[in-house]
Amino acid sequence: MSDQSERWAMALKIAQAPAPAGQSDAEACRDIIHKYCYFIDSQNSEKLRTIFADDVELEYPTYHERYKGIDEVLGIYQKQASKPYFLDTMAHRLSNELVSVSEGGQEAYATAYYFGSVVQTTGELRQFAGLYMFHMRKLAGTWKVVAYKIDRQWDGTAGTASPRGPAHGLPFDGELLKKSQPSGNR
Repeated sequence: MSDQSERWAMALKIAQAPAPAGQSDAEACRDIIHKYCYFIDSQNSEKLRTIFADDVELEYPTYHERYKGIDEVLGIYQKQASKPYFLDTMAHRLSNELVSVSEGGQEAYATAYYFGSVVQTTGELRQFAGLYMFHMRKLAGTWKVVAYKIDRQWDGTAGTASPRGPAHGLPFDGELLKKSQPSGNR
């Protein structure tokens, strides 16, 4: 397939498939956060509705913003998708996913690092990274995100970085690494 829309159609079809029989709760929660990324990247905020509880809460501590309720949260993604720099090329990558399911199996917490890229209308590659933190509940037998945080640690165009996390004073040009290495390793 060479057409972008065909690739997204296939990815979304897979992402919307029912959970496999016998899947553990932790695996089901991991699937939810993976689906989250696919639905964001495809710029289809209505697909997100399937993984969120109606009273979902989103917190962006980096920007001091909070959103409550499915319509307000989905509105943020619809607004972002309408910005001219979000084109068809947005892509997230998750890593180091950790999931903790409560003993009763009705509540879970998950966290993951995220890395993303988007090509802006200027042609510049914008990259970003941070931490996702999800709180999920099993509602009517299905895992749903009830609250989550997106803590962006840095972003910038390729070759630059603007740190935004707790270590915001650290240089990103390698100088810190050079200083911390033993003198024989420089």
